Amino acid sequence: MLLYSSRGEPLQKHTYFTEDNQNFIKKTNGKLEYNFYLFEAMFEAYNKNYNRAINLYGLAEKKLAEIPDEIEAAEFHSKDSYLYTLVKQSVVSQHYINNAITIYKRHPDYK
Repeated sequence: MLLYSSRGEPLQKHTYFTEDNQNFIKKTNGKLEYNFYLFEAMFEAYNKNYNRAINLYGLAEKKLAEIPDEIEAAEFHSKDSYLYTLVKQSVVSQHYINNAITIYKRHPDYK
């Protein structure tokens, strides 16, 4: 809008909120919601609010199921594993880090 305004041009009548783009919008919303819960969980873990962090990681994990990026899942498992290490839940931590390692092994570019 600012670019059109600065050029003195009228704003084009275009919208992305059409029937054809509904699937794309849902995917975008899912990624945004996932990131929101993930970063909130990381913030709460940083502040040592571990119970809240675990709950938020759980919400993020549910949203992660909608995201087709396997590397994103590996990154999530790594972060979740770290949280469980902090709260001395080594068995749960090991579960998550093993999930991450399994994914990374399928992608040799990630070491």
